[in-house]
Amino acid sequence: MASHTTLPTEGLLERFLANEFEQIFCEKCMNTFLTNIYDYGEYVILEKFSLGLEYYRDAIAQHAIQHQPRLALLGVLDGMKNEVLDLNTIQLRTHQEPDYRLIYVMEKLKHLAEADEQFFTNRVHEMNWLDEAQRHATLDWISAKYGDTLSQDIRQLCRYYREHQDYIDWDLHGDNLMLRPNTQELVILDPYTLR
Repeated sequence: MASHTTLPTEGLLERFLANEFEQIFCEKCMNTFLTNIYDYGEYVILEKFSLGLEYYRDAIAQHAIQHQPRLALLGVLDGMKNEVLDLNTIQLRTHQEPDYRLIYVMEKLKHLAEADEQFFTNRVHEMNWLDEAQRHATLDWISAKYGDTLSQDIRQLCRYYREHQDYIDWDLHGDNLMLRPNTQELVILDPYTLR
């Protein structure tokens, strides 16, 4: 379940702008999330070039998603310069590509074991194309193997996708689920891409 411990945010954007954090080169993360990741001890700094995570944060707020990462938006930067922009720059539900970068702090998570990763890639990635019976069967499999809460979260995320599919595509697969190392809880990350 989501942990509500306060994330350290004070001064982090300024430290990011001063290039204080060492980049982590994780091919899975860079390919899956279109994200640069920087090390901050028990946390990571994310530099995002798309709005997928903002749609996810909106889905979390609207549908009370429980298997979510501890995450906070630090700021918005101009796409080319390190100029800090107003948070109101972020516009969802538009077909315009963002020309800015979003900077977040997030708890450090680890990738799933290959068997779990394949389970989700094979059963969940194409869920938006499944008919209702197949979708229910997939959610039942998730409930049986990983618990009702995760199944319900994925159902709600799929519902959010259908509500906003003019702007986003469904992109939940094995690389988009990670583990909280200390508890082994599954956490959903970035289930949408921009259409």
